[in-house]
Amino acid sequence: MIERYTPSRRYATLVAFLIDAEERLTDSALDMADKLVGSIFTRARNTKARSFSATSKNVARLMRLFQATIDALAEAASDGRDPMETLDATVGWATLLKARSEVGAIARTADLDPLTAAAERYITLRKFAPDLLETLEFQAGRGGAKTLAAITLLRNLNRAGKRDLPGDAPMPFRKEWQKIVIDQDDKPNRRLWEIATLAHLRNKLRSGDVWIERSANYRRFDSYMLSTEQAKPFIAELDLPLSADEWLDQRARELDKRLKKFAQSLKRDALQGVRFRDGHLQISPIRATTPPKAEDLAQQLNALMPPIRITELLHEVAQATGFLNAFTNLRTGEACPHENALLAAILADATNLGLSRMAAASHGVTRDQLFWTHDAYVRDENYRKALAILIDSHHRLPFSRIWGEGSSSSSDGQFFRGAKRGASGGDVNARYGVDHGFSFYTHVSDQRAPYHVKVISAATHEAPYVLDGLTNHGTGLKITEHYTDTGGATDHVFALCAPVGFSLLPTPARLSG
Repeated sequence: MIERYTPSRRYATLVAFLIDAEERLTDSALDMADKLVGSIFTRARNTKARSFSATSKNVARLMRLFQATIDALAEAASDGRDPMETLDATVGWATLLKARSEVGAIARTADLDPLTAAAERYITLRKFAPDLLETLEFQAGRGGAKTLAAITLLRNLNRAGKRDLPGDAPMPFRKEWQKIVIDQDDKPNRRLWEIATLAHLRNKLRSGDVWIERSANYRRFDSYMLSTEQAKPFIAELDLPLSADEWLDQRARELDKRLKKFAQSLKRDALQGVRFRDGHLQISPIRATTPPKAEDLAQQLNALMPPIRITELLHEVAQATGFLNAFTNLRTGEACPHENALLAAILADATNLGLSRMAAASHGVTRDQLFWTHDAYVRDENYRKALAILIDSHHRLPFSRIWGEGSSSSSDGQFFRGAKRGASGGDVNARYGVDHGFSFYTHVSDQRAPYHVKVISAATHEAPYVLDGLTNHGTGLKITEHYTDTGGATDHVFALCAPVGFSLLPTPARLSG
């Protein structure tokens, strides 16, 4: 298609593609490096845990020996006898001296820092780290001089093919590691120093203290912010005080007022399902509130519903809501004229059947039609627009008010296994086993409508995506309060939700019940 463009348009398109590709490739490289460094330290910690677990029987035996030693010394002190003679008679010096080497070995295992174990996988780091450091230009703010100096030194060593570190090599990492890195001859160990530097760089990239200019996810933090002039109209809409201290004082007074009211109600046992006993807050679990008769009625209503083909249902919903108008042509902006082909393409995505098999299972739609329709009309942004149309149509139905007003919502992630390994097969989250997969992070309104869905890595934290759904759903819902589980509640989400008008209501795990 691009060869049909005029030269100026073709070159502009290629330049735009390269700029976008550079950001994507930079982020992908840093993401992979982050996972590799993290996995090395995870394996090091697991190795230490297995080694320590293997000594559990010996630890139990040595603790019993230690208990017998203490008892012997206490008995000697109470009877006025010589403690050494008593200890030799009851426990035995030979027994204690024999256990000396075992105690030392177990102590060394317990004190082993993951950095030392990570050094065993140094070759893995060397496969990618030199190219990564040579390709990317890292920058840092005040306080990051040591980090940049360490990166520069590592680059120079790689270029010159040198192995030995200078005695004054910068050590930006924590003090515990600085002690481990220094050998017995008071010189820094190259392997330990390099691994510690790369782990430190990973943490600094995550926190934003170190950044890459030509990146989307790892660039300077303030580059994500609006300028002062751009922010003024939004600040006026938020109706917030100009001073952060003033706003914090207001919230502190309000919090103090509510906590005092809560404490008074708690003393009077006026809070249903909440008690304060023996210094612990006890919250009764919520019981099912649906009566059995309602469950029976639901089954009867379901039995009355006539069976219908999924394609017929899609046509009916499309005519009632007009959600197919969201699927416009990428070039012309016009709606798709072939409704059957478009619905078949959408259904292929929804069922994960694939376009070829969907074409084989369909009547009146060819494989070429499906592929052309999917390429021209089906995109992520069009799915978001179509979902917004469906949610708004559902919100306007009087029946939807039975569940709620559409002013509160909740979000959670759901894991789906991938079909294969590799970049397109997803990540591994130990919580769900050893299979690769993805997480679908979904926001659901109190009217049971999933108004925002985001596909994220199975291994990533859910909290950063809470505000995405609340602010970028594109529907007419006016969400004011939002519920999340422990995975979606962090200090950062609290800090950002409050000023923009959302009440974050977490449902943390491990509450007494």
